[in-house]
Amino acid sequence: MKHMLRYFFCCAIFLSSGLLFGQNGTSVVSKIIFKASEVQQFGFDEARYPAWNTYYDSIELPRIGFYTPAHKSVGFEQTDLVDAVFLNKSIIYSDSLSFEISKSVEYGLQNSGQEVRYVQKNDSCFTLFLPERKYDYVIIAKYKGNVKGVLHVYVYKPIIQKVVIVPMVKADLIKDSLIKELQKVYQPVNILFDLSIDPLFKLDKFNDKLLFDNPSPTNDRYTLQMQGIRDAYFKLHPNADKRAYYVFIIPGFVNPSLKGYMVVNKAMAFIKNGDSRTIQNTIARQLGHGIGMLNATWLNEGPVKGSTDNLMDATGGKHLTYFQWADLRHSAGSYSFYDNYEKVITNNGLVAYFFWEEDENGFIKVVDNDLLSSIYRPYKKNYFSYHLEVDNFLFYELFVIPWFNEVICSLHIIAFVLIFTVAFLLRRKFHRYLRFKFRRSRLLRIGSR
Repeated sequence: MKHMLRYFFCCAIFLSSGLLFGQNGTSVVSKIIFKASEVQQFGFDEARYPAWNTYYDSIELPRIGFYTPAHKSVGFEQTDLVDAVFLNKSIIYSDSLSFEISKSVEYGLQNSGQEVRYVQKNDSCFTLFLPERKYDYVIIAKYKGNVKGVLHVYVYKPIIQKVVIVPMVKADLIKDSLIKELQKVYQPVNILFDLSIDPLFKLDKFNDKLLFDNPSPTNDRYTLQMQGIRDAYFKLHPNADKRAYYVFIIPGFVNPSLKGYMVVNKAMAFIKNGDSRTIQNTIARQLGHGIGMLNATWLNEGPVKGSTDNLMDATGGKHLTYFQWADLRHSAGSYSFYDNYEKVITNNGLVAYFFWEEDENGFIKVVDNDLLSSIYRPYKKNYFSYHLEVDNFLFYELFVIPWFNEVICSLHIIAFVLIFTVAFLLRRKFHRYLRFKFRRSRLLRIGSR
């Protein structure tokens, strides 16, 4: 009997202590987070680096609090896989779990009436089969009617980009491997590549051992060597496709650690020769500058250099964030081979710009997936300088009127002499006309005396 009393007394103490600690402890909220599937075809992104937290908006969910949704990309009318992980839930009843398609998050997680099929992967993980869709949508994860997680899904139509590799030295270039690498890196934004490799391009003033000058560290302008190669190439290839990205394989740079260079939002890159894998990764990274206007990750108060697996970091990674997806999609299809600091030769001194229509988000309305056909005016894009190419002696500068800062050329003098001569010859006839027309005008009679 004493043993029984002692046993019940110990149990009571244990239960009371458990209740006490349970009341004082913090309850853990169950929620569903989304993760990339090992066999996904397109892209996945989530907030991982504190320096980029401002790019990832948080929403407030009932019974959970602030929640940061993940982001998934998928091809136009194509399916893909994504994993959903149920956190802090020991027993999960699959018949109480649902993944519903919503049009937006801002309007109260409205359900469209469609659900996403899924299979249970393990005790807490489920694999979702994303449906074929034409427009972006949101997936709402619910358990017993309560919202437990949110996933943004972006639907991207395919974009084909033409890339021309121009070797200036003998390089280990394998076309199939290059295409495979580029497709792998840019698959999250559904950018496809039409790649070709030119024969060896030789110039008398460039040899296979000449190192190139170090370019601008901010990727904003080409060096004189690069401009010379560009001009020589297009002079020898006047019918070269101007709607393509050109990648020149060169011996290297004065800075041995520099592997490649491309001006942001331009269509010409220079890659240091090396092994096949290094060339592939460098081309993919430099095309990020050109196609998507992407900058290095550590700029603009980004993560520390070398701390991410991002394509635009210095670690050789391949990951792209969802806001980099948007930049790549927005800027793809813009081809320019001149940086903003070069002189642009025009025939009238005017620098014209594109005109286009924008949607409610400020993006250009692209017609038939062709950016150039959506632009309404020809242009020469240069923000810093331009000059006139005058080859007619009539337009040569003679002198400048200091009071008005106006340039006078031979054509001005000829025009002045011509007008003065005509006025002198017709002065009498014009005077008689005025006297006859205004013969009753006292002011005219007084003025003619």
